[in-house]
Amino acid sequence: MAAMPAPSASSSLDLSRLPPFQLVEVDYEASLAKLLERVGQRLAARGLEFDPSDETNPIVMLAEEVAYEKILGQQETNDAGNQMTAAYGVGAALDHVGATYYADLGDHVLRQAGEKDDRYRRRLMLAASARVPGSLLGYMFWGLTLGPNLRDARALNHTSGLVSPGTIALILLGDDDDDDDGPAGEAAQVSAVIDGLNHPGRKLGTDTLVIRAAKRMVSPLQAVLELEGAGPDANLVLQEATRRLETFMLERRRVGAVVSRSSLSAALTVGGVQRVRFLAPATDLMPGPDGVVQLSAIQLSTEVING
Repeated sequence: MAAMPAPSASSSLDLSRLPPFQLVEVDYEASLAKLLERVGQRLAARGLEFDPSDETNPIVMLAEEVAYEKILGQQETNDAGNQMTAAYGVGAALDHVGATYYADLGDHVLRQAGEKDDRYRRRLMLAASARVPGSLLGYMFWGLTLGPNLRDARALNHTSGLVSPGTIALILLGDDDDDDDGPAGEAAQVSAVIDGLNHPGRKLGTDTLVIRAAKRMVSPLQAVLELEGAGPDANLVLQEATRRLETFMLERRRVGAVVSRSSLSAALTVGGVQRVRFLAPATDLMPGPDGVVQLSAIQLSTEVING
């Protein structure tokens, strides 16, 4: 039997694949049926007739309201339970998840100033690996923790082809592409991570660390949005396409993330767009395991293809 491939060492558990769980079962019909049955038994014991199928009966209407209120309470219980998980917790509930399960990491596992839920959730999912120095996920945790303004961190070993055995490359990515030279800028954040990883207990003594910023793969984007003649105003189409493109590129702003022409086309295909014709790039944008795609010279235009 062929050996199963090993899971990627540089990616943590995908929480989006976990379904919400239920602490209590929520079933309106079952609750209503049980309630009507008990009411009927009580009335029968007193010699009173009762037809649970008569929806005009005030008792039935009251039972429906009680059953509805009951399932609302049950759902609130389930929502509260889900809040106390890393996958579904938000705000203060997520803070308590971190403090409860990773208290041994001290202040490092607490939410950083201005840190949003998604970034904090990611750090929590990496935190367990930071308990013992030397793991790729642990280095990623320390990268994001020591560089609070970093958007992404990716640790790579010799299997990436970038470094030799015994060497770990920690690739860091700033939050934006501006020229901030202050403490929040990418260069300053990289320096903070380099200094912080020299602390005992964070780096395996036998590891050689190469810590640097992600390489930029800069590419122009020139595309023609082919429109229906009877579609929306071309300026409105361009505005929405630009907005969608910005959102898409923000999502793909991760070390090693490929930006394919098909995904760009999907992002630009807003209402009224029949097809996207690319002038550039000519191929999918593949920045490599230590790079990030950065679009430049963006030019979007429209063309009516039928009247």
